[in-house]
Amino acid sequence: MVVLAVLGAAEAKTLKGTVTGPDGTPVDGAAVSVYAAQLKVESLAFEVQPVGQTTTCSSGLFSVETDVQMPSSEGG
Repeated sequence: MVVLAVLGAAEAKTLKGTVTGPDGTPVDGAAVSVYAAQLKVESLAFEVQPVGQTTTCSSGLFSVETDVQMPSSEGG
């Protein structure tokens, strides 16, 4: 699983989620990679950098802490 976040000016976050299979059951041991992308206006291209990796637990849960600043989920 790959998670992509766009860089912004909000405070750093902990990204949390659940990985489930096609049948809706949790996936144990799934590799989760998190990347941050920042739009470079002068080239109109995204600069992508890895910010964290983890694996899911038996309940399919994952949590990745990052100090990369990401936009607020509240639309700010």
